[in-house]
Amino acid sequence: MAEEKEESGSSALRSFDWIPSKTPIPEIYANYLHSSWSLQDVRILFGHLKPEFGDSSNFIVEEQGAVTLAWGQAKRLAEMLSRLIGKYEEANGEIVTPKLADRPD
Repeated sequence: MAEEKEESGSSALRSFDWIPSKTPIPEIYANYLHSSWSLQDVRILFGHLKPEFGDSSNFIVEEQGAVTLAWGQAKRLAEMLSRLIGKYEEANGEIVTPKLADRPD
């Protein structure tokens, strides 16, 4: 699959070929996010929210990984996710935040 990249000083887009990595790349599952930023970059810390062992009423977030992007790439990511979410909702209906049921006592 090719990614489009804007050339500096131009509105023309170029495509670049993706090639498989020679070494395995990590696959990360996350259901919790934290962001931080600087003048040059934005960093997203990915976590896995899960019940604390032995106490299912208390949760912890286990760090899974982090990605740091230049602001321009962060904007491209936001645009890409917006398009993907739009297509998903077009096919499946609006994504809503589920509600957690009360604990059975």
